[in-house]
Amino acid sequence: MSWLDADNDEIVVRIVYAGPADSGKTTSIRKLAKLLLGGKQTKVHTPEEIGGQTMYFDWLDYTGGLFQGKRIRCQILSTPGQDELAKRRQYLLESADVCVFVFSSNTDELKYNHNYFLTINKILKKATPDINVVFQANKQDLPEAQDEASVRAAFGIEIEKQMLLLTSAIDGQGIREAFVSAVRLALERAIKLQLSDSLDNHPPFANDPSELLKRLSDDVYASESPVLSDAAQQPPITEQTTPDTENSPESVASTAKYSSVNLKQQDQTDNTNMVMPFETASHQLIYQNNHERRLHNEITCSMSFKREVLPQRWYITLERQWKIINNPNNLYANKAAARIALDKIKKITVALSNILSPQRWHLAAAFGDQWQIWQYVAVLPTLRSNMNLYIANKDSKKLATQLAKTYQLATEFTQKAWQYNPTLHISLDTISIIQEQPYYSGFLAFRSKSNLNLTAFITKLFHDVFIEIKQSRPQLFIETKQSISDISNLDNSAKSLHNILRDI
Repeated sequence: MSWLDADNDEIVVRIVYAGPADSGKTTSIRKLAKLLLGGKQTKVHTPEEIGGQTMYFDWLDYTGGLFQGKRIRCQILSTPGQDELAKRRQYLLESADVCVFVFSSNTDELKYNHNYFLTINKILKKATPDINVVFQANKQDLPEAQDEASVRAAFGIEIEKQMLLLTSAIDGQGIREAFVSAVRLALERAIKLQLSDSLDNHPPFANDPSELLKRLSDDVYASESPVLSDAAQQPPITEQTTPDTENSPESVASTAKYSSVNLKQQDQTDNTNMVMPFETASHQLIYQNNHERRLHNEITCSMSFKREVLPQRWYITLERQWKIINNPNNLYANKAAARIALDKIKKITVALSNILSPQRWHLAAAFGDQWQIWQYVAVLPTLRSNMNLYIANKDSKKLATQLAKTYQLATEFTQKAWQYNPTLHISLDTISIIQEQPYYSGFLAFRSKSNLNLTAFITKLFHDVFIEIKQSRPQLFIETKQSISDISNLDNSAKSLHNILRDI
């Protein structure tokens, strides 16, 4: 809520950036800091990040312009997007004068983003006067980004008369414009408060990053999910606590049997005896925390899912972009043994939190007289899926540039992950980019550490990619090979790819 700072002759307004996890809120604020202050040194305060995700807030102070003769001081904040941090998010939204709703423009995410907005809009509408919204359709730099008309159609009446800007936090497109629009709406709200004699002359909420952090650190605002917090102890990783297949489920699934199934009308042709978590009574499920219980109940309401039969297991993709897998080799005699296994997996997840995509969890479910573990992992775009978009466009120059970028990111991630033994199933199918950093977005399926050294491992990875392109699109392969050669003197990654191509 805005207030008058008589000591500094300023009006203070608070602009809160909200939106789903990984939508680009932090990147937007950091890019905004550079755009507003140019070469001046500034600091965006981010008390804690885990796996590239904000756990408390981002904070940027900016003073510029005049309002009724007073300087305008903007407190620019972001909220954590994770469901388990809803209490922190609510506190921050309640303190806003305007909300910038940041969301991905990807077609597949628009429905989820709309539903997410409806939840935070309930908070905004409780304020007097209303807290208005600037809609920031982000990630316009990606090939699958939708145009303004498509975004407005997906959001419907909630966005009909609202400000909508198409942005790319990576390159700065629309970021300043979204901020300027937000400031204007914040000042309009300040005028309404002033006219109703409700404009404070003292800060009604925590007024600096340290004070705000102290407030949000209270137990009442604590995370409801402890899985990604305080990884002080890193236990040894053992193959007995997680699937130990030699092939990544993500890669095997691409050639698996496929069927679409309605949850309410089970596929009667399925001759396996596998009982899925959806079909298990609630008292026969073990969750690691209440957040996961609520999440499981939510996604179970999804009307349809896709399931693929892998050897002796199910690989399921839910409508809301979750993939699920079980490990039939890990069966537990009773509920107590399954709970112990879940605790071990939780410790492993914490130990690997700096390289794992954060949206993942496990539950144990009864299976006859025994118990088994199921993994839930959010489906994210991968290095391979991004690369395939460029292959489909048949532009050899753009593909060469993308391959060099992919090589750099894959190498960067593998260097971080190489220390773990047994290691993860590292491939282009299991590496995703979150907040410009590579993370493992596959299942926790460990295998023995490769006999290859790191350089040889990466070389084989991209050697296989080039073979695939050569076999499926021979002309594109020839042109891309030449394009990589053309840029090999300018880019170290392209030079490495050029060396790999010599043998193909």
